[in-house]
Amino acid sequence: MILTFILGVLALVLVDKAEPYVKRGLENLFMAEIRFSGGELRLATVLASLLAAAILAELFSDGDAIPLMLGACVGLVLPKLMGDKWPGSKG
Repeated sequence: MILTFILGVLALVLVDKAEPYVKRGLENLFMAEIRFSGGELRLATVLASLLAAAILAELFSDGDAIPLMLGACVGLVLPKLMGDKWPGSKG
């Protein structure tokens, strides 16, 4: 359960680092025929991060959704508590 919680935290803390990879993956998948706005790309990155965390939680832990989502909530708020910007903001 604690591993699932930690995966949820990491999923949202690392969204900024994962965004270029998700953008590149989406561009390759849709061959640049579909353009995503900044908000849509950020949402796709959050969802991809949570999906990856859920897969890892299922493989290496109990895979419960509640600790994963609680960890994601903490991961969303943690940078703000530490004085950084929100994971979803650009400025």
